[in-house]
Amino acid sequence: MNKEMSLIRKFLFWWFGYPLSASVSVNIAIDFTEADRFLKEYNDTSNHKVTIQHLIMASIAKSLMKVPEANSRIINGRIYPQDQVGIAYPINLLGHK
Repeated sequence: MNKEMSLIRKFLFWWFGYPLSASVSVNIAIDFTEADRFLKEYNDTSNHKVTIQHLIMASIAKSLMKVPEANSRIINGRIYPQDQVGIAYPINLLGHK
């Protein structure tokens, strides 16, 4: 293991093993009661529709900006930190009006 690696990174390698894929999967439960209330108030008074997906994407982007160590790419088994945050999110627009 690289001696220049941070303690957090060493712990993560110990916990999860070395990265074999650039994909990250998460399964959590979140109480969206306040978010639903906010979205209803916002959408009732705005010409722009904001959804839970927008809030999730914004929170992921803000989290990656606050914890730059998590904003990395895995290429050929090596971790490369990124200077910018970029997120892609699939959206089904079939039947969208």
